[in-house]
Amino acid sequence: MMHRIVPLIAGAFFVFPGQGLAASQGDLSDCQAADPERAIAGCTRIIDGDGENARIRARALLTRGNVYLGKRDYDRAVADYDTAIQLDPQFAAAYGNRGNAYKARGDLDHAIADYDEAIRLDLKPVTEYNNRGTAYDAKGDHDRAIADYNEAIELDPQYALAYRNRGQAYRAKGDLDHAIADYDEAIRLDPKDAFAFVFRGLAHIAKREYDRAIADCTEAIRLGPRLTQMFMVRGIAYNAKGDHDAAIADYDTAIQLDPRSAMAYKERGTAYVDKDDYDRAKADFETALRLDPKQQRQYGRLGVRFAAVGSDMAARMKLDSPRGVIVRDVDDLGAAKPAGIRRGDIIIAMDGKDIQQAQDLPRIVAQTPDGKEVEITFIRDGKVESLTLKLGSVQAETKQGSPDAGESGSK
Repeated sequence: MMHRIVPLIAGAFFVFPGQGLAASQGDLSDCQAADPERAIAGCTRIIDGDGENARIRARALLTRGNVYLGKRDYDRAVADYDTAIQLDPQFAAAYGNRGNAYKARGDLDHAIADYDEAIRLDLKPVTEYNNRGTAYDAKGDHDRAIADYNEAIELDPQYALAYRNRGQAYRAKGDLDHAIADYDEAIRLDPKDAFAFVFRGLAHIAKREYDRAIADCTEAIRLGPRLTQMFMVRGIAYNAKGDHDAAIADYDTAIQLDPRSAMAYKERGTAYVDKDDYDRAKADFETALRLDPKQQRQYGRLGVRFAAVGSDMAARMKLDSPRGVIVRDVDDLGAAKPAGIRRGDIIIAMDGKDIQQAQDLPRIVAQTPDGKEVEITFIRDGKVESLTLKLGSVQAETKQGSPDAGESGSK
């Protein structure tokens, strides 16, 4: 999620009449310059000036901290915000932006504490509520995040970013209808927000509304900038719809934009599997693992290559609805092969969690501790079966299930 930095506004050094402003107009102009190095130099001269009062120096420190934050130099940014707060303990923007720096650094608890203080000090803490919401989202506390976005929207009903972020929190909770409604409002308020279109596209994919997802991603790409994520999401929608060539073309573009995107290689590999082009699929999977060894934890421990079950495949296999993932290959690295999982099995649930789309399986595997015994439910030859296995183990026990594939594994 994105956050908004509170900049030093033009003329801010002139809000304290009669307090001995000694900075030159040139230093003030440089401190607020768009060029980062010029801004740092100008702010540093003000900060080091002998004649500056504490509140003027605090604002120069805020501005320099913002520049460091934009350069991802989080330690220097925090140091400048620290000093600004020491000089002016009531400086809400310094607390808010230090919270942004802590959040970017992954220190969510300190970020939330700073947002708390900024909210207490600010008369209209719209941005602070929004930013604290993103920190709660990052911690997985989506209910608190939604509460904060509600506060931001109540204070400023035209704040498009809060609607977009609340949509993200609803989507994370699986409340897709509320998510789409929030993305709709965000787009109404800011029709050029490409990210809102992409996120709404993801919600449409989760609802299996692939044409709508494709339309949203296409609009995001038109608005620009052209980002890897936009082509990735549209590629996922194309592949789920069964248009594997269009999906591969989008993954090609995603890889051109970011040659180190392991996810782009993994998704393209999945599309090649759907086309039965196993040599190219294997090459892409190997590249994905080389770029991001954590992918091994998601795929190697279970030891299967899989693809989503789209509408066409569901119809061919006489399923009541598109759900689960079809096993395209089983390797010797994980627990699946010795447990008895075979190519062509359709996995519809694991560890008590339904698998509705392709992203569900690696997420469940990644969240499962090594050695935990789990049950996998799958469809084989029109019958629902299940087995238990331990990830990383060869022990498994198989049992027969219902002959009606349409009655199990679907919410």
